[in-house]
Amino acid sequence: SSWVRALLPPPRDTTALDEGAAKWRRLPHMPQARCWHTACSVGRRLYVLGGSTAMRVTADCYVLAQHGTGAWAWAPLARMAHPRCMHAGCSVDDQEQRLPTKSPLPD
Repeated sequence: SSWVRALLPPPRDTTALDEGAAKWRRLPHMPQARCWHTACSVGRRLYVLGGSTAMRVTADCYVLAQHGTGAWAWAPLARMAHPRCMHAGCSVDDQEQRLPTKSPLPD
């Protein structure tokens, strides 16, 4: 039921679409599961900002990047000033920007 799905912790899975092969491929798991976050790609990096864990709204930020060895790995970034979820993000001139929205959930 939808109640059961709402109570389950969010997944840590990260997948990417390989458009040439028309297949989804797995990437490394996120360090912390979340939902209602924003994700934005800049170049060959994926930024994930804020969101909600199973217990709280978070200000955590992570980047998924490919290292010189070819392996993909997550790295933490500076935290946002305030926890956010259900917010938006975009890339402007190849720079990540978070739109200043207020989360409907309490901080």
